[in-house]
Amino acid sequence: MKKFIFISLFATCSILSQAQLKVDSNGRTQLGYNANGSTSQLNVITSGYNGIYTEVVPGATEYCSPSTIKIAATGYTSHLGVERSYGLKGTATGDGDGGRCYGVFGEAYGGTYGYNYGVFGRIPTGKLGVGVFGTSYSSLVGEILSTSYAGFFQGNVKITGTLDATLLTKGAPSLNDRNGLSSLSASSMTEHLSGLEANTFYYEMPQSSNLRNDTILEDTDVELNAEERQLYSKQHYSLDPNQLEEVFPDLVYDNSDGSKSINYVEMVPILVQAINELKSEISELRGVETKPATRSADSNTDSADKVILLSLGENKPNPFTNTTTIPVCIPESVEKAFIYVYDLTGKKVQQVDIAVRGKQSVTLGSSALTDGMYLYSLIADGKVVQTRRMIVEK
Repeated sequence: MKKFIFISLFATCSILSQAQLKVDSNGRTQLGYNANGSTSQLNVITSGYNGIYTEVVPGATEYCSPSTIKIAATGYTSHLGVERSYGLKGTATGDGDGGRCYGVFGEAYGGTYGYNYGVFGRIPTGKLGVGVFGTSYSSLVGEILSTSYAGFFQGNVKITGTLDATLLTKGAPSLNDRNGLSSLSASSMTEHLSGLEANTFYYEMPQSSNLRNDTILEDTDVELNAEERQLYSKQHYSLDPNQLEEVFPDLVYDNSDGSKSINYVEMVPILVQAINELKSEISELRGVETKPATRSADSNTDSADKVILLSLGENKPNPFTNTTTIPVCIPESVEKAFIYVYDLTGKKVQQVDIAVRGKQSVTLGSSALTDGMYLYSLIADGKVVQTRRMIVEK
């Protein structure tokens, strides 16, 4: 009876207050002002500063045991065959005039020391996905992954504080912890490193066919900012993890997807040790202690004894619209030198003959090129010296 009276009073008050509570024939409820239609079962429209506020507060005599879990709001959705399902979706918009918008804002305090999380994300064991996903691409909402990650970021990531990563950047034990340190002098680092070969590679440009888009899946390039374009246009260097694992197995890690990762950070002390070994060997061969090199005041920097090595620099600007310059070094011993420009199918689209020897800059025009990414190579006496990438934007 009390429940019936309460519902009756609530309905009467709603009718008297300019019909702020509306229920249509499909059972959808609208609460608030200017409700012009809703596709949700419950649509709340507010004209104030806050939308819906929920709070879980124990009564005066109520005591929660340490194992009690209290939740102010829960979002849950489940549907077979749906394209996307959001447990909770937050969107914040504004005019951008000095204000701040947060899609999701989390604040936590008052719990056990060290167990306060503003935002907590988890992917269940055995499931493929990401606990926390972030992207700087406005139209993309995810990427198909072959393994699980606690965090995955699509785009540039900036860290202003200290990065503590167990695999890549965590330091060695403190010098005071003598039990955790040992000397590398027992074996020759130079000998171990001498058999390793460096490889070059380029990161593959992302295609929207590999990504989830808000509309459809298209086989076109994803729009990148200037920093991201440099990542895909520059040449990168690496070691063969299988080759490195034979001599330094502790520097190679097996990933869950079958690939291998290299701990390049911890290779630094090994390289330092190898440099010290080489310095010691050079000193023994010379019979004297090595000293810093000095240059006399009357030394001639243009001496014929100066060695010039073949090299191909990065073009600037990159991307470019009309022209770009490419730094090169061509020794006198080279008879013929060219710069070949290829499109991404491997077809040669431009050729520049380099007649001058020494350090110089070659200017390349875009009149014969269309928008897109190209490869350019330095060819000396019929051999490819080096290859780089450039981007044309007209």
